[in-house]
Amino acid sequence: MKGAIDPKRRDQAFQRYNDLKAEIRQELEGIVERRDSSEGLDTLRKSLALSSTYKDLISAINTADSEEQLDDLSSKLNTEVAVMAQRTRHLKQLFERERAYHAVSKSLDDQIEEVRELEVHSTADCDF
Repeated sequence: MKGAIDPKRRDQAFQRYNDLKAEIRQELEGIVERRDSSEGLDTLRKSLALSSTYKDLISAINTADSEEQLDDLSSKLNTEVAVMAQRTRHLKQLFERERAYHAVSKSLDDQIEEVRELEVHSTADCDF
C-alpha cells in the first residue's frame, strides 16, 4: 500500500509523542509548584491529567494493531474506569451535600424572618 507507515515507525512516533507530552506536563507541574498554590491551579492540574489520560487511551486504542496491544491497554482502561467511577461518586456526594446545605439554609432564613416578624408586646404573648 503506497503511503502506509511502517507499524514499528508509527509506534516509535507515538511513543515519542507521549514522551513529549510527559515532558511538557512535568514542566507545567514544575511551574505550578513554584507558584503559590490555589484552587484554580489544582483544578488545572486535575483537568490536564484527566484529559490527557483519556485522550491517550483513545489514541492508543484506535492505533492498536493486535490483540496483545489491546490486552496491554485493558489494565489501563480498567484503572481509568475505576478512577472515573470514584470521581463520579464523589461528585454526587458533593452535590447532595450542597443541596442539603442550601435546603437547611433556606429553612433557617425563613425561620429567622418569621422571628423578626413577631410582634411581642408582653411576656404573655410568648409561648415559652
